[in-house]
Amino acid sequence: MALTAVALLSGPAFVVPELRAGAALLAMSVGGGVLSYLFWNGGIAKLGPARAAIFMNLVPVASMVIAAFSGAPPNHAQLLGGALVIGAVTVSALSPGSAVAGTTANLRVRAPPLAGTCTVDAAKDPTEM
Repeated sequence: MALTAVALLSGPAFVVPELRAGAALLAMSVGGGVLSYLFWNGGIAKLGPARAAIFMNLVPVASMVIAAFSGAPPNHAQLLGGALVIGAVTVSALSPGSAVAGTTANLRVRAPPLAGTCTVDAAKDPTEM
């Protein structure tokens, strides 16, 4: 809030963007600020937090690819780093001994209910209450 006030009071007058620029700003805000979180949370719900967390390592690789499409080709060190990250994520995701690889049976861990809490079976078992 304070930075917004300083920017409005110290710089040139606020200019309302044209229709095309406003539409681009809205698309970037909705796409990057809303949809990305919805998709990420959907991925966590589907894969589980342990499996979804390894894909966070792909963020720098995705940034490198976007920069390459924007006209900034990656150098050799970036390509090597990207290959190492992709290889590590692949090995981690496919390794049978890792905690994140496994069958669909162990994707969700169910903890026992806390003492004093009421469960779904409380109506059937009066000692649950």
